[in-house]
Amino acid sequence: MKKIRFFENENIYYVRMEKFTITFGRDEAISRFLREAFSVNGSETTETVNAGGGTVVSVETTAGVLRTVLSETVVIFCKNKVLSKAFPENRKGVLYGAFMGALLGQEFEDEKETVCFRLPESKDFNIDGIFTFLLADLDYSWRALGVLANRLFTQCRDEEDIFALIKYFLGGEILSGRTLVLDDGIYYDDNNEDLPCARVTGDYETDTALNLLLRKPTEIIVPMPKKYSNELIGIIKRLGE
Repeated sequence: MKKIRFFENENIYYVRMEKFTITFGRDEAISRFLREAFSVNGSETTETVNAGGGTVVSVETTAGVLRTVLSETVVIFCKNKVLSKAFPENRKGVLYGAFMGALLGQEFEDEKETVCFRLPESKDFNIDGIFTFLLADLDYSWRALGVLANRLFTQCRDEEDIFALIKYFLGGEILSGRTLVLDDGIYYDDNNEDLPCARVTGDYETDTALNLLLRKPTEIIVPMPKKYSNELIGIIKRLGE
C-alpha cells in the first residue's frame, strides 16, 4: 500500500493506493474493459492465468475506483450474458446492438449501486462468484427483462418497429442529461472523460451502438461521421428525432 499526496490551498490530501486482484473465466472482452476502465482512472493492469485457466487481473488503485469499475463490469457483462440467453437466434447488426444497449441501460445506475453495496471488503474478487452468490435477485430481474424483450422483439415486422421498441425502453428511463462524443471512442463532452467500451459482440460498430445506448445520453455528437457506416449514423440520427 502507498499513499499519494495532493496539495490544495495549503491542505494535504492523501489517496490510499492498494493492490487488488479480479478473477474471472478467460474472456478478452472483460480483460479489455478492465484495462480501459482502470487506465481512465490512471492505473495499469497486469494479467496472469491461474491454475484453473482463469484470468487474474491485478491492479493498484484506490478502493473507491476498484469498487466503481468492478460494479460496472459485473453489471454490463453478467447482464449481457443473461439477456443474450433470452434470444435463441444469433441476432447481429448495428440496430440489434442499439437495442441491446437500451436493454442494458435499464436501471443501470441503480444496479451498479446494488452491486457496489454487496461487494465484500476484500482485496481479491471473483466476478463469477459475485454473480452466483450475491446477485440472485438481479439475475431474476434480468431474466424477466430478457423474456419480455424477446417477446416484443419477435413481434417487430421491420426496422421501424425495432426503432419504436428501442424508444419504448428508453422512454422508461431518465436520460443522463449529458452529451456523448463519438470519435475513435466515446467520451463526455462536458469534461472530456473517456469511457471504456464493452466489446461484447466483436463487431466494432455493433458494440459502438450498444455502448452509446447503454449510457443513455441526452445528445450524441459525431465530429467526423464519415468514419462510420451509414447504418450507424442513420441510427444516431433517428434516435434524435
